[in-house]
Amino acid sequence: MARPVAAELGTQQAYSFLKEAAPLLSESGFGVLIPPWWNKGVAKTQMGIKLIIKPKREPKTGKGIFTFDSIISYNWQLALGSEAISEEEFERLSSLKEPLVRIRGQWVELKKDEIEAAIKFFRSKNTGEMTFSEAMKLSIGQGESQTGLPIAGFEAKGSLSTLFEQLSGRKGIKQIQQPDSFVGELRPIK
Repeated sequence: MARPVAAELGTQQAYSFLKEAAPLLSESGFGVLIPPWWNKGVAKTQMGIKLIIKPKREPKTGKGIFTFDSIISYNWQLALGSEAISEEEFERLSSLKEPLVRIRGQWVELKKDEIEAAIKFFRSKNTGEMTFSEAMKLSIGQGESQTGLPIAGFEAKGSLSTLFEQLSGRKGIKQIQQPDSFVGELRPIK
């Protein structure tokens, strides 16, 4: 009895098979072996933008470095997952006119609406200044980008790097001993 064991497909055919035929075959009771990256990586790796912030000026003193109204510099970058990609890389990928592309060793699904949003992104102003409080909102996913693309990553540089690591709990805050000259009672640490 003849049984198919393999089929060679082009990128477009493979994409159609993975997106349309494989689920139908599986639902009909057929065993379908698909690459593990289809269910893991492609679904998680989407086009978005990554925010990179840094102090407008590095502070000269250790006291009162930032307030919520402090002005910081920002730069938005197009990203696949959390990996930033350049305009040249994006143009190369989108010129392939394929819904499934391989970049930096991983397969990524490029959707038409994401490509259009990325084109608008590169035509817009992607650098500027914002307040520290706006950056904090964006770092925890509370803000929205004006591009129509989701915020896929956040990176703080300079003295902001340590501050955001401490605020997120990735880095501890150094305990300072109470000075002998202090008169009063401090609340206990919980």
